[in-house]
Amino acid sequence: MSNPNALPSYLVCLVNDVVPLEELDSAVDALAAKIAEASPTVVAMGKRTFYCGAAGQGLQAKLALNMIMANVLQAYSEGFVLAVKNGIKADMMFEILDNTAGKSALMSAKARSPT
Repeated sequence: MSNPNALPSYLVCLVNDVVPLEELDSAVDALAAKIAEASPTVVAMGKRTFYCGAAGQGLQAKLALNMIMANVLQAYSEGFVLAVKNGIKADMMFEILDNTAGKSALMSAKARSPT
């Protein structure tokens, strides 16, 4: 990694490579060609991409998303502990959370029932 300023972007997985500005177009072309050669399954794994604007805007969006996800995880954790400490069985609370308006794709992917 030649640019120490790129470290935060690497940490949040927004940067594939760091190149001098004059090499950027060719680096993007090479990456696009590599993706185009990949199997449809690999390409589908990328789901969607978002162009957020000028340099740094994608990072700002990712940081906001991370903050939102952290708050969702915290709210679920605190609510779950509250329910269990007040006599609701953990298995029941997982079922309730996974099958009601409180359902969260994030929690469905991350949380596991204790049984």
